[in-house]
Amino acid sequence: MGLCSCGGSGRPGGLGPLRGSPTPEASASEAESSPEPGGEPGAQETSDPEAEELLSRVEDAVAEVSSVQMTGRMESQGAVVEIDTVADADSCRQTMTHPLVGVVDIVRLGDEAWIMPPDASWLATENGADAAAEYAGSYVHGPADSPEFAELTSGCALPGSFGVLHEGGEEAVLTMGEETALDGAPALTVEQSLDSEFGPAHGTLLVAAEGEPYPLQSTFDMSYESLGGISMTLTQSWSGFNRPVTVSAPAAGETVELAELAPGDNPFPLDGSSGLPLLDL
Repeated sequence: MGLCSCGGSGRPGGLGPLRGSPTPEASASEAESSPEPGGEPGAQETSDPEAEELLSRVEDAVAEVSSVQMTGRMESQGAVVEIDTVADADSCRQTMTHPLVGVVDIVRLGDEAWIMPPDASWLATENGADAAAEYAGSYVHGPADSPEFAELTSGCALPGSFGVLHEGGEEAVLTMGEETALDGAPALTVEQSLDSEFGPAHGTLLVAAEGEPYPLQSTFDMSYESLGGISMTLTQSWSGFNRPVTVSAPAAGETVELAELAPGDNPFPLDGSSGLPLLDL
């Protein structure tokens, strides 16, 4: 998996922390060999119908959203990735901060995209200091779906599905939590527990209690026991539903064309992106 800016339908479910459910074979084996406390072997908790119904209403509400602002923060083993996105159906602006890459700015208007790599990415090119002296601080303009851009621009979009909780299928258990407030706004709470093939996970989703049931914030904690206990926490927040979005193309003087970059000056794919975990914001 590579570095990606997340949040669009091409990302892990738009904003979902992990995609894919445990395999049926693994789930069946665990169910047969691990009795639930106080129950028969293979017994499993069931989700609260009220929580399932609320989550269904959330999904219906976000399907009609025309614009949104999204922020995401993923922390694992002391490393932090942050993404801030504002998007509507045709445009998007996104800033991503990655510990191995730096700060990346992305602008997308329809099929076109402008990406400003961090200075370190220019220094990492074949022409190194010369490329940095010429292009550092510039946006690179090209097709949003070009091989150089696609992994980054696929997440700079209005998500078709916010993926507000892990897609755990029947293995995930949803329950209603206590009513609370976020920034003074009343909110309902949906809790999710999941024993996946990687390890235990827990998610908390706050939903607006007044007006449309829009998601306000979700927190997802995952422990990768199969990888020696590596843990991950993903926090996502949404605001500005259906507010007008203004995204402008960078000025010509701040832009270099991707097609005109010499091979030795091309910083894509951004240095350090290979093998990094996805953040689906």
